[in-house]
Amino acid sequence: MKHVGFNFLWMYTKHRADKKAAAPDLRQLDFLAEEGFNFVRLPTDYRYFVRAGEEFAPDEANLKILDGYIKECADRGLHVNFCLHRAPGYCINRPFARENLWQSEAMQEQFVTLWRRFAERYRHVPAEVLSFDLLNEPTAMPSNPGTEEDYVRLVRRTVEAIRQISPDRPITADGYHVGSSPVLGLAELNLTQSGRGYFPMQISHYEASWVDSAGWPPPTYPLKLGDKTVDRGAIAAFYAPWREAERRGVRVHIGECGCHNRTHQDVAVAWLRDLISVYDEFGWGYALWNFEESFGILENGRPGERCEDYRGFRVNREMLEIMKHSLEK
Repeated sequence: MKHVGFNFLWMYTKHRADKKAAAPDLRQLDFLAEEGFNFVRLPTDYRYFVRAGEEFAPDEANLKILDGYIKECADRGLHVNFCLHRAPGYCINRPFARENLWQSEAMQEQFVTLWRRFAERYRHVPAEVLSFDLLNEPTAMPSNPGTEEDYVRLVRRTVEAIRQISPDRPITADGYHVGSSPVLGLAELNLTQSGRGYFPMQISHYEASWVDSAGWPPPTYPLKLGDKTVDRGAIAAFYAPWREAERRGVRVHIGECGCHNRTHQDVAVAWLRDLISVYDEFGWGYALWNFEESFGILENGRPGERCEDYRGFRVNREMLEIMKHSLEK
């Protein structure tokens, strides 16, 4: 089954003063199910699941909230892809923990312990309801040095721990280099590998505050980059390494894709239509980042945005229809 849906940020980040995770918006989940979507990716902060100051002590209150997320999605026929967006010692876009996941045995032990606990807690949840996405967007950075080989070793160790408890649990490993590159060193583990749909970032992340976008001109599509043109053909070519990974037996899913709300509606729609048509051609599922906020399909202040009242929401209907058309492929 091709999984198509959205990211939801109910447990995306935790400040120590927080009491508990956000409740799911059941109206949004109803919308997904009624429109034919079947996939919810849930990027989370690991600190929801451990008590402050007791890094190995589970936080049962927030775990029960996670139980509720899974049940509400399952009741609507929505598969949950549960992901650690922030893990012990690593996060792609948040202040780093006191130790480096790639170099600290203590952090790695905590990482594996967390996933062992999740495997035990959800061992009786059917595979069609729940999958595990081990770590969001691994990469090496000056402030968090490591290598792809470090990532491979950690994934292998974690997969073994999960499968000792829940051998049939579907497991996802994000691509390396911030999710952009498949990891052939994991090809034989029978995992799904998760890519990203942000090429080119001059369109997807124009004026995004969390990337170095200074000096980027307002994007057009097709986009001229020096003497090259980014069009549908270039997008398809960008994923050539992922197609090669498929030939080696890797299942591919695009865990995040979409366009920040500083890109004009007409450019965003034209680009998104081509991007998703490439995924449809390849038979890949995907999840938009996200349902609401700056990348979503709800009204968010995008220049030239055209929205209408639909099923109780103000919806960017052009973007919604691109995704719904994809469901038919």
